[in-house]
Amino acid sequence: MNADVHEKVRERIAYDDADDTVNEHLAQCADCQRWANRLDGIRSAAADLGTQHPTDAQQVDQIALAVHGATRNRQRRRVAGWASVAAVTVVAVGVATLASRDSAPDRLAAVADGYAAEGTRFVFEASATVALPEMGAVGDLQPVVLRSFPVCATEPTPSSEFPTGADLGDMVDELLSAEPCVALSGLRDELGPRAQAAADSLNLQATSAARRIEQLEATTSDGDALVRQSAQSAIVEARASLGTAQEDLLELRDAQNESVNQLAEVAQSANSGAPGGFQPAARDSVLALAAVLENTASTEVTRNAVEWDTLGTGTWTRSVVELSGTATSDTGSATVFDSVDNDPLALAQVLFTDPDTLLAVLRGAPASSGASVRWTVPTDVASIQGANPLEAEATFTSTGFDRLQLSTRRSAGTVITITFIPAR
Repeated sequence: MNADVHEKVRERIAYDDADDTVNEHLAQCADCQRWANRLDGIRSAAADLGTQHPTDAQQVDQIALAVHGATRNRQRRRVAGWASVAAVTVVAVGVATLASRDSAPDRLAAVADGYAAEGTRFVFEASATVALPEMGAVGDLQPVVLRSFPVCATEPTPSSEFPTGADLGDMVDELLSAEPCVALSGLRDELGPRAQAAADSLNLQATSAARRIEQLEATTSDGDALVRQSAQSAIVEARASLGTAQEDLLELRDAQNESVNQLAEVAQSANSGAPGGFQPAARDSVLALAAVLENTASTEVTRNAVEWDTLGTGTWTRSVVELSGTATSDTGSATVFDSVDNDPLALAQVLFTDPDTLLAVLRGAPASSGASVRWTVPTDVASIQGANPLEAEATFTSTGFDRLQLSTRRSAGTVITITFIPAR
């Protein structure tokens, strides 16, 4: 599908402009459905963003869209463009701008020296793609045994080939219009194998989800906040997958049992040759089974990574850093935090547990008079557990210092980015 279609659907959702066309797309596109769920989670948490909580509903929506627009993938760039501006506007009211017009090579050190004691408002962004343990194959399943369809005592030779096709409902409806024993033979040969295949698939999904939950629960004991929080978030998704598979399997068993019970009487010899021998209940039960098979869900239980996006606002001073924000994952979870210490991903702590850390990072930059400067942060200045040394990039605009971005990765594949943006 054209990428523009996804972008237009997401933009309409962002502006509460969903209609039947959008809803139909969501029903068929798991990525866009996850995106919509994620936005809902952000909107529910947006009212708690910032050290001064917005009370205006429009402001809340602006912040929510700003959070979503700041995501690493940035698939909805038009919305992200104005939303990021809206976020900075909301948090920067009454805040002095931190600027350095000094073009000297050591201007980042000058920025560090120039931080006002009364505090600087800032925007804090972080993103992380956290690798989870890979899911192993599930090979010791117990088979699911469904009841077989009845057959007539004396099975007649069909006058024509049994109808087949991908559209199960139409195929079953055509079979039910045939002479009962011919129809029963067709149902046994066509519907029975499909029902068994669906049951086996659902059993595999449920078993895989249960194994995944067990594996992730072991991971939650990891001392690393990123891994622990990611495992907990993925467990919620895996439990939902397990519940869906179990419910679908139960519905399939019930529908199968009902259809077998209704058709048992049709298979009796007294009814075997009678045209129209199907009672309404028998017809309805078989059609209901076909509908269950058509609607059986396929659930994803092998997620190997969780994507996080964090947006916070705060005030930096030489003595303390105030910070609040929300961390949102692509599993649909959103966690609000109101201090540096309770950031669920522990990424804010890299820069802000000790206010001097930010100054030390800035002062460690090499001399440069260009629009940006890059360097590696010494691990004794700032670091992330189990990750490579932080790579730093500071950028400038014509008005001064623009932002500081820190990035790193782990050997397992986890990618982390932290951004500090002085309010302008």
